[in-house]
Amino acid sequence: MKLNIQIFGLGFVGLTTALALSKMKFRVHGFENDNSKLKSLKKKKLYFYEPHLKDRLKIEIKKKYFSFSNNYFISKKKVNIFFICVGTPDKKNGEADINYIENIIKNLKKKITDEKILLVIKSTVPPGTADLLKKKYNAKNLHFISNPEFLREGTAWNDFFYSGKIIIGCNNNFSKIVMNKIYKKFNDPIIFTNNNTAEFIKYLSNTLLATLISFSNEMTMFAEKFGNINIKESFNALKLDKRWNGRPCNISSYLHPGIGYGGYCLPKDVKALNYLISKFKKKNILKFVNKINEEIFYHQVNKITKSTNKNIFILGLSFKPNSDDIRQSTSIKILKYLEQNSNKKIYACDFFCYEQVRKIFPKKISITEHPFLKKNTSYVLCTAHKEYIPFLKKIKKEEIIDLRYLV
Repeated sequence: MKLNIQIFGLGFVGLTTALALSKMKFRVHGFENDNSKLKSLKKKKLYFYEPHLKDRLKIEIKKKYFSFSNNYFISKKKVNIFFICVGTPDKKNGEADINYIENIIKNLKKKITDEKILLVIKSTVPPGTADLLKKKYNAKNLHFISNPEFLREGTAWNDFFYSGKIIIGCNNNFSKIVMNKIYKKFNDPIIFTNNNTAEFIKYLSNTLLATLISFSNEMTMFAEKFGNINIKESFNALKLDKRWNGRPCNISSYLHPGIGYGGYCLPKDVKALNYLISKFKKKNILKFVNKINEEIFYHQVNKITKSTNKNIFILGLSFKPNSDDIRQSTSIKILKYLEQNSNKKIYACDFFCYEQVRKIFPKKISITEHPFLKKNTSYVLCTAHKEYIPFLKKIKKEEIIDLRYLV
């Protein structure tokens, strides 16, 4: 399979992509309609600063793996892969502006006939964009692929080869084969998914980083208003937590969807600091942290009440795995809710705390140490005890309500 690889837009993302693919011995052509940028590139100079790119530009031009102009071409004999690396600025209302992408597609449609075209969107676009464009610019031979970038200014060259993941959203096997051919020699694992998920992963990453920054600044504003708190010492001490480096557990384990936080510490501490901050600022990040923890409960419990099966089986009752602590356990809260609001027969189990829970629900709910198979039953994973995973593999997928997103 021969490939015709071209890059639309030779800015920070586009030029990095072009040179990285050239280094991997793909012949790449870059399209750029800004003449001042083209003049700079012809002189083998960058019009922005980014370590390693200037030297790489000279190497790839000399080796003739990379070319560029204010035009692009479509091959009849090769598979045409167009990486779209143009800006998606925000509009006044916050919506992402995808006009630059649409203009590229409109111009392409005027030129293509029966050629094989893969449009690889590296630009950051909201979930649903690729599917929307596919529907709007319908063409049988036009395949839309979401391939978000994870490049940081100042370390873009290294990031392209070692970002930790290569995300590819596509909806057909042909696109998957072509993209695997391009990326198979790279270091990071390739994750194939659908377009919406690929687009969402990029926003998930960026909004988490933004949230961490805003959280830090929210706490700083409170501490400075409260007085006599050393901001630098406080944050430096926080960064010494061994969980950042995976000891005793990895901090990433907290970055996982579920049924909300519970236990003795987090609920009361969030509420206590929120109460204190509210004296200085009514709306603050912790108020919404607490509110979301309440909202996720009803979001998840509604999945259980909508079940058409006669029986409900709750797996896990402690507030976290490998613990018998049921204080502020969301699983217990779910049981109480179901006891009052459901006519279904309810079963529950937990290896560590089933005897404690029996005392809370002595009559209506059947509580055991181990799960067991039962017909016409929805099995609800509430606490992620590792022993439940092999058990749930015996259950039909449609009979599992996975509130921990593990099965």
